[in-house]
Amino acid sequence: MHALSKSETFKIFLLSIAILFLVFLASFLFFFTGFNPTNFQEKPLEKNMDFPFRYGDFLTYSAEIGNETGTVSFVFAPLILNVSEEGVVYGNCTKVAMRGTNYSTCIHPDGTDEGSNISIFTPFFFFSPWMLALNENFTWSSNTVNSLSGETIAVFSVNVIGEENILGREAFIVQTLNSDFLRNSTSRIWVDKKLRIVLKAEEANSIVELIQAPFPLQHLEE
Repeated sequence: MHALSKSETFKIFLLSIAILFLVFLASFLFFFTGFNPTNFQEKPLEKNMDFPFRYGDFLTYSAEIGNETGTVSFVFAPLILNVSEEGVVYGNCTKVAMRGTNYSTCIHPDGTDEGSNISIFTPFFFFSPWMLALNENFTWSSNTVNSLSGETIAVFSVNVIGEENILGREAFIVQTLNSDFLRNSTSRIWVDKKLRIVLKAEEANSIVELIQAPFPLQHLEE
């Protein structure tokens, strides 16, 4: 094995410096500038109402996932930013918490909590921002894209396929498709036409249905 020449050693040194710089740059972007490794490319949405829930509202769902059953409850309250002698300062969003857990998020009037219209914080399945734009001809899609390569890594699409009275409420019937490199999953969701929340949702091996709310519901057993 021949020894490396000075020019070869210098080239390797420069390459090492370049790699270290790229690693440093990626770390800087991620930790200090809020760089997100993915972003969303969404079709335009024309929302026809604001998020409707306020302090004191609540929602409880029955859930069947595989062989497991249970209930999940959500409670709503204003976001308190500050309390002083001048009074209470509230944020321009509605805080929602999952009862019995530490999970919470804050939903703005446009239905978002982080910017994307696909969904809000994962545990809160009762609502997604795109629901505020629903109408009888609604169709919409959003792509999740690798920020560095520009490659599409997931596709979400939604279509209104009909209307139905369910639980005593008028609802849009919505078909969704979520496709990525791991799976293609579909779901059918009944979305309340007036309040734009999930009344019922079905997908492979899981069903959720609203059982308690601050408005009347009619179940089959009643």
